[in-house]
Amino acid sequence: MLKQYEDHYAHLNPYMDGWLNEPVGVAQAGDAFCSREKLLRSEFYLDFLRVDEDAASGAGLPLFRDEGRFIGFGGHIPSRFAERWEADFVTLLSLLSPHLTQAFEINRALGGKALKEYAQSQALNTQDEFQTEVIVIDAARRVLYTSHSAQRRLCLGNIVYVDDRSRLYFVDDRLAGALKLAARSLIKGAALFPVRIDNLNLLAAESFAIQILPYKGDAATASALGAVCKVDEPCLMITIQPQPSDHRILERLVNRYGLTPAEAEVAVAIDTENSLSDIARERDVSVWTVRSQVKAIFNKFDVSRQTGIVRIVEQERRHL
Repeated sequence: MLKQYEDHYAHLNPYMDGWLNEPVGVAQAGDAFCSREKLLRSEFYLDFLRVDEDAASGAGLPLFRDEGRFIGFGGHIPSRFAERWEADFVTLLSLLSPHLTQAFEINRALGGKALKEYAQSQALNTQDEFQTEVIVIDAARRVLYTSHSAQRRLCLGNIVYVDDRSRLYFVDDRLAGALKLAARSLIKGAALFPVRIDNLNLLAAESFAIQILPYKGDAATASALGAVCKVDEPCLMITIQPQPSDHRILERLVNRYGLTPAEAEVAVAIDTENSLSDIARERDVSVWTVRSQVKAIFNKFDVSRQTGIVRIVEQERRHL
């Protein structure tokens, strides 16, 4: 039944709009996500739910939402039990809500960190020490995980995009062909070798290094990949490494002042007048991490204010 849902009914589900708009962490009855009238007229109900004990009632709890993606916990209840069970189900989800939401965020952060570390371990040169966007897909090219920066890339749709069934596609024909071959090899269980394309000029202002890697999940990343992927199920990892014009200044700051790659990125971001909270959000880290990096930059630049960081970065730009 799960395969039938994924292959056909997932994109017909009338509850989707509600899941994308109702508040995270708030348990509600099914009617809050989709009116009963709309549900009963839908193909999703007539051909799918009604067959399964006329499951027209239920409740749900949105756990996570990020730019068009969501993850929730809930279920359907057969209509004949709705009056007896639905209110209790909502109460149960409300009690579980703070624990499930916190556990999900912690596990996703830890799983995402493990995925990003793996992506960076596959880097072929020092350029990949800088920010990397990570996407994990299964053999059917369904998206299982994206980092925050990769999700923004998907929403833009100018390099990669997904269809209404969450299947991933590349805009570039060469990458699209490589992804198709990799997915086919994954299905057949054939040997799969990493594909890497450097200095790919997909956008006027930027070039990219893009990799398609075989990846096998483990216990550390299972929570990030979700229940739809077994821990030992082979996947594909796609990494997108922007190589902007600022790359030379990043390397200069690392080599000349001993900054770490992350500290160099923060210094350049400060030079472009980003606030610390904006930098933290863009880099998927806490503002406390950014503040710690700024203190390290102060010490290495021998300055005491952010204006000093700006002065040195601008000074080094003039030497490029």
